[in-house]
Amino acid sequence: MAGDSKTSSRARVSTSSSNSAQGVGVTTFLIPAGQGANAYVRDAATGKNPNLRTASQAFVDAIAANSAAGHAKRIRAELESFATAYPTHGWDATLARLEAAGALDGNA
Repeated sequence: MAGDSKTSSRARVSTSSSNSAQGVGVTTFLIPAGQGANAYVRDAATGKNPNLRTASQAFVDAIAANSAAGHAKRIRAELESFATAYPTHGWDATLARLEAAGALDGNA
């Protein structure tokens, strides 16, 4: 379909269930890209992983949808880990922007 973004094989593998130190079957919702300017965001409803600009409304909407589906705590933890691992990429500002928008409330 026109307008559908293609998901790279790396993003598909990275967001699928994994056997990690965190446990079997842990799902990743975000994959950082472009030094914090973009991220692949797992769509829990469709299983697709669109690459979205972190400053866009589409990114906020995607996070809000996943939060409303009960994944807010996990997404917040991923964003906090990105802020720690990549301190110059602006993930702390992205987290603050999502909190201000209410996207991590789970009710959005």
